Amino acid sequence: MFRKFILSLAFVSLFSATANATTVDFGSGAFSTPNLTFSSRAFNLGDVTVTLAASGAVLPYLEWNAGDGFGINQLLNVFEQGDEVNYPEVLTLSFSSAVLLNSFTVANFFTEGLFPYAEQGSYSINGGASQSFSALNPGGLLTVNTAGAAVTTIAFTAPHGGLFANHDYSLKALDYNASAVPEPASLLLLSSALFGVAPFARRRRA
Repeated sequence: MFRKFILSLAFVSLFSATANATTVDFGSGAFSTPNLTFSSRAFNLGDVTVTLAASGAVLPYLEWNAGDGFGINQLLNVFEQGDEVNYPEVLTLSFSSAVLLNSFTVANFFTEGLFPYAEQGSYSINGGASQSFSALNPGGLLTVNTAGAAVTTIAFTAPHGGLFANHDYSLKALDYNASAVPEPASLLLLSSALFGVAPFARRRRA
């Protein structure tokens, strides 16, 4: 019975650590943002606040598009794809406390062009090494698995495409866990369980 109780306790602990997964769809109306107005903007996600900031270009502004999410618009560049991230722009997300990032999804990400090429992008977690991703299908959506990395900042960029290529995309969604630290209710549950173990332990020693 003692062994079954310990296994049950382990299951409860595991569940409490993983039950707070959250998916954020930046393409939803909750994130609607007037274009050419904000270079950065903060959103309260309930368990954490995320700030999106545009940089890396002349007069960059956040650009929001229903369904697709966020990109960047350069006010002085009339040839630029206004609702997407492309070279040399940087879209940075900063979290008020570390999250465990499971994945992110980009939109408007295709294999395209007169001489077909797969669009490319890259991201950097907490200022670390840049990691690239490429369009794998013509559907325009790509989800990149980040394996629960602990993230306080993540920056999105795209390479320079040259004469015949234009690499750009929108940030559509995130999937994350707010924290690996148990919530107060989980701590109370765990404490109660540990107090319940004590009589069993004393009985076994006796």
